[in-house]
Amino acid sequence: MASPSKPAFERLVTLGGDERLDIRGGGYNKYHVYPVEYQRVFNRASCTCSPFSENGFRAAKALYEKLSDDTFDHVRRQHTSRIKELLNLPGCDRFDVFYAPSGSDLCYYPLLFSKLIHPDRDIFNIITCPEELGSGSNVAFAGRYYSSRNQLGAVTAEGTAIDPALKISCATFAARDEQGRIMNHKHQIESIIHEKYRSHAVVANIVIGSKSGIENNSSILATTPEDVLWTVDLCQFRASRVLINGLIGMNACVMLTGSKFYHSPPFCAVLLVPKTISQRFNRATDSAVTPFASVFTAYDIPERFTDIRQWLPGFRNFGLLLRWEAALAEMTEFAALDMHAVNRVILLWNQHVSARMRASQHFDLMPGQEDTNKTIISFRVRSNRGYLSHAQLGRMYETLCTRTHRSLANAERVLFGQPVKYGQQSFVRLALSSADVQAFVRQGLDLTNDEKLIAIIEEYAENEGEKDDT
Repeated sequence: MASPSKPAFERLVTLGGDERLDIRGGGYNKYHVYPVEYQRVFNRASCTCSPFSENGFRAAKALYEKLSDDTFDHVRRQHTSRIKELLNLPGCDRFDVFYAPSGSDLCYYPLLFSKLIHPDRDIFNIITCPEELGSGSNVAFAGRYYSSRNQLGAVTAEGTAIDPALKISCATFAARDEQGRIMNHKHQIESIIHEKYRSHAVVANIVIGSKSGIENNSSILATTPEDVLWTVDLCQFRASRVLINGLIGMNACVMLTGSKFYHSPPFCAVLLVPKTISQRFNRATDSAVTPFASVFTAYDIPERFTDIRQWLPGFRNFGLLLRWEAALAEMTEFAALDMHAVNRVILLWNQHVSARMRASQHFDLMPGQEDTNKTIISFRVRSNRGYLSHAQLGRMYETLCTRTHRSLANAERVLFGQPVKYGQQSFVRLALSSADVQAFVRQGLDLTNDEKLIAIIEEYAENEGEKDDT
């Protein structure tokens, strides 16, 4: 439905979030993506940020034509029903769906829930894989603004507390050591939980599918006191319904985004909250909820929680609604695939690309690659002078993602995963999306452009990387 008050589709899909969604002077966001420009882009960046898939664009554009204040509530209810239908086990309704503009915003929910369950306790927050979470997640976990703007478009003071009255302490456990090896902190985490849980509202966060595909062992959930509020970061959303329900069954809140594997434009997120947890929410008070009124809206919260919603702004986030429409279109298509065929093509892609990289003098796969999700390949890049630093990889990322590449088949631009720093080192990533896997299953395993992207990165390391001394 056309309306003078409704922004153009291309504009609306970039609204309702923080400044990472902004289209800059060069015509792209900070990840070198313009959401509606997808037809000539070879995308291996679904671990970071993507333009629309063709299917997602079509679905979001169709919704845009009928979107208005009058239809918003109905569409949000539909989205919640579709998420539950796709992710619940048959015949079950085991969780509530809480929305947020991004995975980083989801990190505020455990703080809100802690104040609802234990209003008089300080919060102790345990964070794993901090260097491989979303760019704002660590700041949000500490109860601070991670951005300079919220979903309502209001200015926020980045790095400052969302409410000085919130008392939050954090303990972090790195994903990798200085050699890049994946670390296991299970015993240290168990110890600190047993030390803190009687005096604090303890929140503990593990990751299954980090930026490089690290999959923490979820067995720790069964060895700690029931009063601990567990969240599992599945924001990459490279996980099965069986795994998700297994985590729900262990009383863990599950973080998901539709803007990684499922290829929606940035960003859109949900938190699946087991009803065994949400039934523990005490009657919401002004003091418990209003600190989060600059983060969440009433429409982010399930309708049945009227006592929480009353303290939050009644802002309808149409951009978020469009982005979730795109993600759900992809989720529905992907769910219809034969999972044996899916696993087969993912493994073949991973084996081929990994072997090609191992044969090159310019790449080293990250340690523990065999234990990470097979849709992500993480690697260091080196020239004859040594490994490229984090700053050098950042320049490589910007150069290659903004340059026109004539060697590609049916594409002119490439996207891949932004650099991730660990210690003093850094790596980049290639990541498949649901649309890529669908194409492999339905049309065959065409790795022409994967080969060409590898060659493009090799050429950069051989030539321009040689000139870069910083």
